[in-house]
Order: sequence, then C-alpha cells, then structure tokens
Amino acid sequence: MINTKLVNKPIISDSLNNNRLNFDESFVYLLIDLKLETSKVNLHDPDKFQIKTWLAFPESNKNFKHEELLETFKIDRNYTQVEIEEKLYSLIEECNQKLEEIKPEQDFEIAIEWIIFDDWSSSSFDCWEYRHNKTIGCGPFFSVHIRSSQRLHPMYKHCRKLWKNKWDELYCNSQSINSTQYILACECNDKNEQDLQIIDNEENPILGINLPVKLESLENLSYESFIEMGIPLILWSRCEDSTINHSTELDNLINTDENNPLNFKTLPQSIKEMRSEARKLNQENSNHLGYHLCFLWENPYNYPEKELLNLE
Repeated sequence: MINTKLVNKPIISDSLNNNRLNFDESFVYLLIDLKLETSKVNLHDPDKFQIKTWLAFPESNKNFKHEELLETFKIDRNYTQVEIEEKLYSLIEECNQKLEEIKPEQDFEIAIEWIIFDDWSSSSFDCWEYRHNKTIGCGPFFSVHIRSSQRLHPMYKHCRKLWKNKWDELYCNSQSINSTQYILACECNDKNEQDLQIIDNEENPILGINLPVKLESLENLSYESFIEMGIPLILWSRCEDSTINHSTELDNLINTDENNPLNFKTLPQSIKEMRSEARKLNQENSNHLGYHLCFLWENPYNYPEKELLNLE
C-alpha cells in the first residue's frame, strides 16, 4: 500500500523565512523518463516506451541525491501505456520503500514528473491511472507535471545557467514577482520571439508563460525559444476543440487578484484542485480546463546531471 505518511503531510509549510517556496525541502520528485520507441512491426501497434525512473530528494536547498528505481520497470524492455498504468502503483510502492531505506525519520510529499520530448508534451499523463479508476493527476501527490527531455539535451547546456537563475528568482522571491515577469495567455497572441527577448532582461526576467494554444501548435513562438530564454514555468490547455478557449481560466490560475502577488506559492495545489474538479464532473469529454491542463514546471537542480537521461 502507499505509505500514508507520505501523502498526509501538509503540502506547503507556513513556517518558512524569506517567502521561500517549500518545494525542495518537504517533498521528493518521482521522475519518470519516457522515451518513445519508434520501431513498430505494425503501424497500428500501440506506442511503446523505454522507461527510466529514479527519486530525487533534497539533501540541501539546491543539492539532490538521486536513487535509481530498478525493480518496477526494467531498462532492457519497452512498455505500452496499458503496461505502464498497471505498474504505476508498484512504482510508488518501490518509491516509498526506497525512502524508508534512505531517510526513515523524515516525511515527504511525492511530486511526479513525466520527462518527455516536447512533441509529447500535451499528452494526458495526468489522466493515466495508478490504480483502477484513480488517475495520477487527482491522486495523493503533491503535484503532477511534465518536463522536457529536450531542455536537458547537451545541445542546450549553454542555457542552463540562465535557467537556474530564473528558477532561483521564482523560488526565492515568489511574493515580489511582478506581472511583467509572467506572460499571460491573453498577451501571447500579440507577441513573437523577438518581442519576448526585448521584454526579458536581467532586471526583469520572464519567469513563466501561459499559452493560448497547445505547445505543439504555436505559430509565432517556439518551444526552443523558451529553452533558450531559460523559462522554467509554462501552462497551456491540450483541448482539441477549436471553439473552446481556456485562456481566461489559465490566466486566473496565475493572476488571481489584481491586488495580490502572482500565484506561484500555491500554484501546484491550485492545479491539483482544478484537475480534481474536472474529475468530479465525471464527463469524459468535459470542456473543463482541469481535463486539459498541462503544467510544465522545471526545477534545474533535481535531475542527475551526469546521466543526462541517456540522451543521444
């Protein structure tokens, strides 16, 4: 069973100094790297993935210890989505067992990160079931988000310093970030890459962006530009219905009140609640943003840099 002490601990502590986000001190990342196997015998065969999983848990503010998880998913075989879902609960059990071995005296929340190439970034990983009729996005986890294997590729190594600087700004100064440091979806249609580069500067760096369309459908902006700029936070909707516009709801997740700071401190919890609201509707094709919400939330410190995810 899932160790209850890992899922009942308060998600965010109010006892922190300097308005720090409590992400990296009270929870661990369960990282699931999915690499699509492109060779198929039959075009209609289900997609299969190579999978690598590990835990990243904090030893200090920015230093993480990495423990590879090798029992549930074997590195010498590929898995379909159905097989992955069947094994997710076992993976979480393995995660709990590893934590008991490493730090039995400490309680952690679990945050799940799906590490995928950007072409798959709008896939509904948060809707995958870790138990029958229980989805990852509505499960007993601190947060469920995606990160890009493309950003971790050696070809973007030159961007990592900027990426880390922006994450530090987001992490340390969550209550003093101003509205010009986050590009809302309602502003995106009028901006291209050159516009963002003009806005972005050392004194006022862009820390996040909401997209009016799917990441894969951008016309005036590219994901490569977000990597080059080191932007660690991106939200969008994967909804396929062109008549539905989720821009307002996306922007409300970030800018909840004109008189209050931008909502970074509780953003993962707000997203979790929105996904749960959609789940309660019990409508497979709901227009609710919670069914379609994609959350790219990339901490540059919590992946094993030497391994580089075995990227080619």
